[in-house]
Amino acid sequence: MNPFATSCFRTLATEFLQLIPGYLEILRAHGVDCVEVRSDDPGRVVYEDEHQVVVVPSSGSGFEISARFGGSEAGAAPLIL
Repeated sequence: MNPFATSCFRTLATEFLQLIPGYLEILRAHGVDCVEVRSDDPGRVVYEDEHQVVVVPSSGSGFEISARFGGSEAGAAPLIL
């Protein structure tokens, strides 16, 4: 168990990624700040399956906040923090 571990969706998990805007809308409606994070190098992988990875970010891991409140940036690999 690691308090810094983060679950991220793989870019090919499109059926799950399509649901995210609705979830972000619910969070915003309840005053919860949220960000979309994209990275090609999120850190050390501690679990993975066909839809997601769980990583422990390392310093300089490449996590960059690409947009607030569910926006997107063309060409980046969607990983949701």
